[in-house]
Amino acid sequence: MKTLIFLLSASLSIFDGSMFQAGWTQDEDTVTKSFKVKKGGHLEVDIDPGSVEITPWEKDEVLIEAENIDERRMEKLKMSESGNTVKLGYTDRRRSSRDIRFLISLPSEFHVNIKTTGGNVIEKDLLKGDFKVETNGGTVEVENIVGKLDIHSNGGNIKAVKVDGDAQIKTNGGNITVKMTTGVLEIESGGGNIRVDGIGKRLKLSTGGGNVTLGDIGAEGDVRTGGGNLSVGKVTAGLRLVSGGGNIDVKGATQHVFLKTGGGNVTMKEIKGTLDLTTGGGEVSVELTPTGKGESTIHSGGGDVTLFVPENAKANIEARVTEKYGRGWGRRKKIDVRSDYKADKFEKEEDEINARYVLNGGGDLIAVETSNGVIEIRKLK
Repeated sequence: MKTLIFLLSASLSIFDGSMFQAGWTQDEDTVTKSFKVKKGGHLEVDIDPGSVEITPWEKDEVLIEAENIDERRMEKLKMSESGNTVKLGYTDRRRSSRDIRFLISLPSEFHVNIKTTGGNVIEKDLLKGDFKVETNGGTVEVENIVGKLDIHSNGGNIKAVKVDGDAQIKTNGGNITVKMTTGVLEIESGGGNIRVDGIGKRLKLSTGGGNVTLGDIGAEGDVRTGGGNLSVGKVTAGLRLVSGGGNIDVKGATQHVFLKTGGGNVTMKEIKGTLDLTTGGGEVSVELTPTGKGESTIHSGGGDVTLFVPENAKANIEARVTEKYGRGWGRRKKIDVRSDYKADKFEKEEDEINARYVLNGGGDLIAVETSNGVIEIRKLK
């Protein structure tokens, strides 16, 4: 019996010694370790799997709290410091990412690089430093970053409230929300809805599907979507919109707008300046005030087009509608050009109508064309 007790005691001593490295403490299911650092350092996290929560504070210290680590897998947990870089590593593919969580407090001026195969990544308060995340899944939420934001995800929703700097977000799926950025914003998504409210220097957005909602655009923008509806606020810088389909709504613009879509209805209000619109089909409604900046074009492969122009505008409006045949039509669709203004030219043939309207002595050219539909030119009130 004495021999058995001695062996058990020795085994427990060996187990305890291999479980923890120097400076680790354990409280129930939480393992804690702290590191003395200086501002401007780096945190590197590489876990498989696990959730991460980053909280900046004013201490010159990095505090790591690891929750729900299986004591039988404790040797997989690595926490170390080299120079002014703190590293956290953990691997346990037998556990669910929902079970494992790392709470990390660090100086408010610090750079963060996180890699995880699953689990949420959350940043709270104000962090002055670059913030990079690579994840296979889970939600990523960033509250306030002064620095560069870089997020790559295979899935899960992404939300960035405020980024004072450039931001790059790439995901294969999940919704994306960006409240405000001051630098260049690049978004690339395989699918999911996207909402962007504030843009600083430039916007570059590409998505395979899902609805896109953009607030007021005060910077140059290039938006490409494979499908889904697109809604844009007021545009005060050059904007390029390319869509495979879905409805498009632009609430206003004082700079040139280029719009091309394969189909869906297009509504554009309070457009002051120039416009280049091409659509494969759908209803088109445009409020356009020419300002002497150049030519505007509206071209539709099929469907009705309504153009609203102020009564005091100086413009030359050229309207052309043709009647074409295609599978499924069955019979001819009536074509027409209607206007609140008196036509200076109106030529009607069997399958084509051409009309010209010279407003207030003429000015910017507005060319409108469609097939198998009706063009209406109305007074903008």
